[in-house]
Amino acid sequence: MTALLSRRALLSATAAMAALAVVGAPGPAAAQTAGRSPQNLFLSDNGVHVAGFSSEYGSGWEAANLVPARADLDPSNAIVRPLIWSSAPDAPFPHWILFEFPGRQWITHLVFDNYLEEEADHPGISSKDIEIWTGDDSSALRRAASFTLARNQRDQAVRLEPVETRYVRIVIASNYGHPWYTELNALLAFDDGSRPDDIAARLQADGAVDLYGLYFDFGSANLRAESRPVLDQIAAFARAHPGQSLLIEGHTDSVGGKDANLRLSQARADAVLAALGKQGVSAAQLTSRGYGADQPVANNATTAGRASNRRVTLRLQGQAS
Repeated sequence: MTALLSRRALLSATAAMAALAVVGAPGPAAAQTAGRSPQNLFLSDNGVHVAGFSSEYGSGWEAANLVPARADLDPSNAIVRPLIWSSAPDAPFPHWILFEFPGRQWITHLVFDNYLEEEADHPGISSKDIEIWTGDDSSALRRAASFTLARNQRDQAVRLEPVETRYVRIVIASNYGHPWYTELNALLAFDDGSRPDDIAARLQADGAVDLYGLYFDFGSANLRAESRPVLDQIAAFARAHPGQSLLIEGHTDSVGGKDANLRLSQARADAVLAALGKQGVSAAQLTSRGYGADQPVANNATTAGRASNRRVTLRLQGQAS
């Protein structure tokens, strides 16, 4: 415990110095004007605040740290000083933090920073399994997504099925093995302007639709249970059009090697095909193909852009054989 407290004291001093260094730095709005990064919604300046939490360590590791101020960000939306929540000692899972917007707000992306300097001295302290709950009544929220964060990595962006909400509850179901504490850095949230799709209508109008309501763990083809509503829509369309062939395309961002991205995109497309097969869609109607990072729909230079590029696309083909 002495070593942990010593480490925390060191980080507190670092945070104080970093805070002094960013006075007068341009905020995200200036960056958006320059075309470098979209506006972060999760800012205390916008009236967003922590409305509740399961526990916190305190002494500089409060839940309120998860909502940064504009002065805490550089023009690319990177956090410029340590802003970390820690659970209380030996607090049981699940941990949770409830965030409240001043009014209903559309969200399409959440970005997690799971990198912690303390991970080196206290292995397993970073958050692992995450759930996202949303709604307008904090006592009756709906689970919107769940996924596993990569261990001790920055810029882990999740592209959500667009949701308009007053509250967001982040539930941390596990960490990477530390017996006493779990930690997480400040969050970012974005709205790219997209809204929920009627998959059948989009297919009939455009011949293809990007499916952002399919959720996978980071770097994995594990398809999460929250993907079921989108899978149900696809299955309903396929059953209503038994003569129609559908191509399931997997796409990634540009991070990582070309071959690895191709394999991941193919594995994710295959996972969707298999899930639809389990729902009774004829194998003769379905084909899967991975494209890796070759067909981006957004700027891979931004965190939100990379999240948009990690997607599955459903495309009409010819007649089913």
